[in-house]
Amino acid sequence: MIKLVTPSQIDSFKSFCGCDPFGCKLYSLITAYGTEELFAQFWLCYDDATSVVTAALGKLEGTLTICAPQGIPEDVHIFAKMLADINCIESGASGLSSRSGTVMRLNSSCLECTKEVRLNSGIYGIYQILSTCDAAFAHAALDAVYVDIHRRIQCGVMQTSVLYKGEKPCACAVASLSQGAALISSVACVPEERGQGLASQAVAALLSSIERDNIYLFCRDELIPFYQRLGFTSIGGYFENEARFFCPKP
Repeated sequence: MIKLVTPSQIDSFKSFCGCDPFGCKLYSLITAYGTEELFAQFWLCYDDATSVVTAALGKLEGTLTICAPQGIPEDVHIFAKMLADINCIESGASGLSSRSGTVMRLNSSCLECTKEVRLNSGIYGIYQILSTCDAAFAHAALDAVYVDIHRRIQCGVMQTSVLYKGEKPCACAVASLSQGAALISSVACVPEERGQGLASQAVAALLSSIERDNIYLFCRDELIPFYQRLGFTSIGGYFENEARFFCPKP
């Protein structure tokens, strides 16, 4: 049974998300946006027999993220398929493609940051870097990106790092935070400055500012060696497709 989360259930939702990497993403979203924004919706899935929570789900602007540490329940599969059909109709997509990647967790990090890195500032710099590095991100509106990152920083569920050369933003990293975990994302370096370890420095600065026992990231398989050098190890996989699902890989 899947129920829409109400304001009185936010604490239960956040408690379930706990230290799970997918849950960390959802924790950050619901803390920043609550349950009363039309573009952000959250659900809890309950076992019909025991009423125990078995999954948490969140949808922000069409993208559904699923947190189900013990496996995705059948109810959630059906619910996600229904949303996929709606998304396909809205986007006109057909013959959807999908991709998968690796979930990694920080074991230990011996990196030291020796460069000029700004923490929790330089949001425009993050936008510039990601727009340069990611063609899909280039279509994102600056004001929407700024408001989202600023809001989450103010709510204490996001930290950012931007590495500069003079006044030029060159590399960045972002962390979504829950009470017991952090999820690293948006690690990037502008093409003309690559090969100098700048992205590693941006990650190192971010890690030094995060006091969490569980630090995760999602990455494409070809980036595994890079993150292994930073102290991360593979613990599982994730799956996403053009219907805008983001969930643990079966």
